[in-house]
Amino acid sequence: MYVAPFQIDFDVTLACNYSCKHCNVSAGERMCNELTTHEILKILQEASEIGVSDMSITGGEPLLRKDILDILDFACNNTFFTNVCLNTNGLLLTDDLIFEFKKRMPNIHIAVSLDGYNPKTYSNLRRLKNKVNTPMSKEFQIVSNNIRKLITNGIKTNINYTVTSTTINDMYQTYDYIKSLGVQILLAIKFFPFGFGKIHEDELELDFKTWEQWLINLTQLKLTNTYYEGIRISVPCPWEIYLPLLNAGYTEEDIEFVWGSQTPLKSSNYKKMRDIGCHAGVTNCAISPNGDVYPCGTISTNGKYLVCGNLHEDSLENIWLHSKKLQELRTIELKDLGSACNKCDIKHICGGGCRSRAFSRYGYLKAPDYLCPINSNSIKQE
Repeated sequence: MYVAPFQIDFDVTLACNYSCKHCNVSAGERMCNELTTHEILKILQEASEIGVSDMSITGGEPLLRKDILDILDFACNNTFFTNVCLNTNGLLLTDDLIFEFKKRMPNIHIAVSLDGYNPKTYSNLRRLKNKVNTPMSKEFQIVSNNIRKLITNGIKTNINYTVTSTTINDMYQTYDYIKSLGVQILLAIKFFPFGFGKIHEDELELDFKTWEQWLINLTQLKLTNTYYEGIRISVPCPWEIYLPLLNAGYTEEDIEFVWGSQTPLKSSNYKKMRDIGCHAGVTNCAISPNGDVYPCGTISTNGKYLVCGNLHEDSLENIWLHSKKLQELRTIELKDLGSACNKCDIKHICGGGCRSRAFSRYGYLKAPDYLCPINSNSIKQE
């Protein structure tokens, strides 16, 4: 077991000025018992001291916290984190904030969510709080201008783009658009069905064939045209990268040449500990605005069964080392997950699928990852 998480998603508030269809934490209203400034700084200090490397400050919309500059300043300048990332929808960025970022924390990384290349496509997922049917024309322009300002001021900025059935066909034009703003990196994040996303799952979830063809086409483009080298992918589970591309005739080496290693099971240290590919609660965790600790950010805030402890009551280190819920998750083995996974040709890469997604559908951690076509075929046969 790793003595500390490598990466933490820290939801510093649940308040949000948007009400996006895909939001996995159902952001909107502030929680009644959100952590204070002092408590957050204390948690950041402890996380740094125990060896956390990558700290992602997210929400909700973090910029709705009046103390957000103090939080980010501390994370950037008073810890040993190698990467501090602010995740924001970008609407509340101001000239004053951008000036402070440049002056006080020049190494900060800003990830702005932009899921479209014009107001119409942007509005597929993004909606104003309490105005869910209002077109986002004004907001799209404000966010676009703010992205330009970040780039002009030399602040490391990338775009987060959520890939759903309603946005998948707009990604290339969105990539063209962000390049025109000066941004070089687009992170395509595969939709995860939790929170508001669970409510809209039938509308937003991608079937395997659609995802497979899109990924094959994108991989071929990246192999043949350097223009697309700035597109990266984030998926909940290794099979979502490897299975479609192996089916298409690519080797593991080909896949990792384009996308890098997408599985912890390629790490010898990790393989000594477990044969499960889901590394939630093993290399990463999440902290909710009220101090609850979760195995990963995909299922934080809403999955009460998966609360591993609370930072009002215990230290991060003690929760990480001794939480019964984390121990339950870490002791799952591939043999616990059923015949489909154990007979699978890519079990050495995948290691059983996403535990959070399995839990979101079936309510227990050893359930099958239903989105995997091999698992879904097995379920149908049963």
